[in-house]
Amino acid sequence: MPKGKKKRKVTKKQLVALARGRAIRKKNLRRKYPKRTVKHTMKRRRTNTLTGGTKDVNPQILTLSWEHPLAIPTHNVQFHNPVAKGIFAQRNYATVMEVLKVWFFLPNYESPPVAGLVLHLRRCLITTSDLGTTIGDARLPTVLAICEDTESNAFTAAQGYSTNVDNVKEFDLTDGVGHGILLASDYIYLQSRLYPAYAAAADFAVKILYRFKNVGVTEYIGIVQSQQ
Repeated sequence: MPKGKKKRKVTKKQLVALARGRAIRKKNLRRKYPKRTVKHTMKRRRTNTLTGGTKDVNPQILTLSWEHPLAIPTHNVQFHNPVAKGIFAQRNYATVMEVLKVWFFLPNYESPPVAGLVLHLRRCLITTSDLGTTIGDARLPTVLAICEDTESNAFTAAQGYSTNVDNVKEFDLTDGVGHGILLASDYIYLQSRLYPAYAAAADFAVKILYRFKNVGVTEYIGIVQSQQ
């Protein structure tokens, strides 16, 4: 500033205009760049981690039970998949079944009919395809979950026979962070096996903990092809 020249004072009118201009610019910036709080971002990421993109985090219980016929070692049953194709699906998405846990309920072992060393076997499995006359095991790619145990006992006329083997088996099918196995087949197939074949009918049951999940069409087609 040149010497001898006095500094001009800012008037009240100029201060009001300056404050008004700053307020307008700040308002325009907020419109262009909406403010996202840390709390909102954290909540949205946590939901995606739990469900893999589907907002339904409420699991459902599906109970399947059947009677294994007498004198038959292997028996197959089928049930409709509760998640019908396309329900609640958004554009370019399909709704599938996400299996989280499975409980197998097996019948008691029968007493050995003859003296000597007797081997008993109980097996139950869930598969996405009809096995027909094939005796299923863990090597089949369509087997989703399998439960099997065996028991050997020496039985004589002078000895009794008893067993305390657990009849309920639980399996967690998640990856440790809440993501389960995706199931896109039209039916859920189950196979029960009793060896030696029981002299009377035996009751089996399976409980499946699942929830809905939306997947892209490309992923859906891949799941269907792999489970046939």
